[in-house]
Amino acid sequence: MKSPRSRLTSESGIALLTSLLLMMLILSLSAGFIFLVTSGQQMTGLSNGQTRAFYGAEAGMEKMTADLGTLFDNTYSPSAAQLNQIPQTPPSLSGIKYLATDGTSGYQLDYPKDSNGKPVATNQTIKSGPWGGMTGLITPYTLTVTARTESNNEVMLRRTTQTVGIPAFQFGIFCGVDCSFHAGPDFNFGGRVHANRNLYLAEGSAGTLTLSDKVTAYGEIFRTNIANGQTLAANNWTGTVNINTGTGLRSLGTTEGSATYTGYLQNGGQNCAGQTCTWQYPANNGWPTVSQTSYNSNLINHRTGVTQKLQLPIEVLSNGQANPVDLLRRPTQGEGANPDVLGERYFAQASMKILLSDQASDIMQLSCVDTTKQPVDLSTLAVSKVAPVN
Repeated sequence: MKSPRSRLTSESGIALLTSLLLMMLILSLSAGFIFLVTSGQQMTGLSNGQTRAFYGAEAGMEKMTADLGTLFDNTYSPSAAQLNQIPQTPPSLSGIKYLATDGTSGYQLDYPKDSNGKPVATNQTIKSGPWGGMTGLITPYTLTVTARTESNNEVMLRRTTQTVGIPAFQFGIFCGVDCSFHAGPDFNFGGRVHANRNLYLAEGSAGTLTLSDKVTAYGEIFRTNIANGQTLAANNWTGTVNINTGTGLRSLGTTEGSATYTGYLQNGGQNCAGQTCTWQYPANNGWPTVSQTSYNSNLINHRTGVTQKLQLPIEVLSNGQANPVDLLRRPTQGEGANPDVLGERYFAQASMKILLSDQASDIMQLSCVDTTKQPVDLSTLAVSKVAPVN
């Protein structure tokens, strides 16, 4: 039998061990709690940094896309210097640097280049959209933006876009402004038709207008009037207008145009004729169904797929005074300094050129002319009169 003193000593040792175990447990819980809080703060900071980097990259991508679009709006065929200027102007955002992992610029625009550094276009068939089925000169552009925060959070975004040049000869009829059909007898046309402004479709009484290929217009498509504003009934333009649906022909009703032509109206709503007037084209709410369903998008305008005008490049690249007929004209003197304009003229694409001018200098000062050879004076080729021989 143990004495009371020895039993007390044994119980005191158990209490000490229990206290130590409880202290270790509390320390473990405290360390875990501290680690959890610290990890949460780090994760929150990392998430905030990644969010800032993402929106910084997105802002850079949108700016580069907008700058590229603006450049092509103003210049059909920009130079390498103009394109290379775009990556030099990233947006200025606090705490954001456009820097790639390897230390190079994180704001880059890449495209295939020729030996002179200019963009290279390839002939491809356009697969979809309003110009689907046509051959286009397609140039791809790759936009890459890498945004980095002060805490080295990094996000990279990449976007691929392309420009498409469509040779105009693929259109059967290309109208730089309005285009109007109102023949008296039957009229059949098998090529593609495009108007950069409004398209007026009418046909003489008892006649039929047939457009067998795709029809597009940047403006409105009217079946209520002809281009001078006269109504169809005014001169018996009440014939049938057939448009290709992709599987056959369908008659376009007089109420199925994209809008109704009402002529000039003042701001107050009264008819007028003057500089303060504007054209009024009330939209046909049923047009999207007619255009996209009844005609399977073979008859479309700005409301159903034609998002921009088709500008002839020489109009943009010249000194502002050119017009589409300049594609057919020979170059002006000194135009060789602007090879983009010269390259758009049919003159530069011809394998043989015969030039006639009153003055030899008018020919010798043109581009694409061999200055080592003088023009032939046609007056020296005339046959002199010879006295008859008896």
